[in-house]
Amino acid sequence: MKMRPAKSVIGILGGARDFHAVDWFNAVRRDPQKDYIFITDLLESEGFSNLLVGEQNLVRLLIIDRLLFAKQSNLGHAWRNLIKLVAAPFQALLLRRLFKRHGLTIIHAHPMYYMMLCWMACLPFLGTPQGAELLSRPNKSSMYRFFARRILRAAKYIVVDSRQMSDAAFEISGVHAKVIQNGINVDLINSFKDFASGSKRGALSLRGMESLYRIDEIIASADAGALERIPLTFIYPFFDEKYLAYIEKLAHPEDRFLGRLEKTDLYKLLRDTTLVISIPINDSSPRSVYEAIFSGCCVAVTFNSWIELLPKCMRSRLIVVDLQNKNWLSDAHAQAVEIVKTPFTPSDDALDLFDENRSLLGVIESCY
Repeated sequence: MKMRPAKSVIGILGGARDFHAVDWFNAVRRDPQKDYIFITDLLESEGFSNLLVGEQNLVRLLIIDRLLFAKQSNLGHAWRNLIKLVAAPFQALLLRRLFKRHGLTIIHAHPMYYMMLCWMACLPFLGTPQGAELLSRPNKSSMYRFFARRILRAAKYIVVDSRQMSDAAFEISGVHAKVIQNGINVDLINSFKDFASGSKRGALSLRGMESLYRIDEIIASADAGALERIPLTFIYPFFDEKYLAYIEKLAHPEDRFLGRLEKTDLYKLLRDTTLVISIPINDSSPRSVYEAIFSGCCVAVTFNSWIELLPKCMRSRLIVVDLQNKNWLSDAHAQAVEIVKTPFTPSDDALDLFDENRSLLGVIESCY
């Protein structure tokens, strides 16, 4: 009788409160040919919820939640980075033990800090850095650039979500990164699209509540609108406490601040939204924008190189705005009202690139 070969075991390493890492875990674990565990040092802290409550395949490093601040702030962010840096040698040692104990084949680390742990532990890993970790931080700190180069070179594979990030990875380290678009849960989005209320409300900002995302300029354009002021809704997966307080003072009484939403609540909100706004100072490949498009919204954006790489059906839902025009928001909203009268129908190219059931196959087959 032939023995079945043992399944390879993949470790996803990241924060259990990180949507990107958890979404990747939930997507790739559908592969029946492999087993997956999620390894973390962060569960629930600083106002973030544990996204893997009750998950049996959750494996813990040293959990640092109790050492962190109760809420997000610049000081809290700096303190968390210090704690993680001090804990890194101990976490790397524990990670190496967990790798052997669970018979792992490779670790997929999100983002750079967890890639560093794998590098310190001398373990085989696939890394997914975040945009700023390649696009801005290496240009601000020579020490960061020094370690980023070595971490990138140590990885078996680097996966990024845009050509811009791939070029930055090569410039820093000489490593050719694989470009895999951020996949989205198209099936879940479609399950809500047919239940729209029929009434659309104003405009929605869904990026972080930080100065990078120019929330103050959104409010300024709403206030400058020549017609009736467009009510704004703000959701944000993370925030800077001082910037949030500043924005709340600028906002109109009709504006809503909803904070961080679960995916199901986000998709319900998007189904009743005409215009989404995403105008950060710099950007890579914004998954939240793609979720908005597949939900049927239009998205107001400033020009970025990733726009040119989108399939035509998705580009048609983008409205590139000029922030020098003080009425850019009302102008974009008027365009969006007309555009959304036609339902969004994704092309095969769009589904191949962005449906996570399809887009992750390349990573699973070639990297895992």
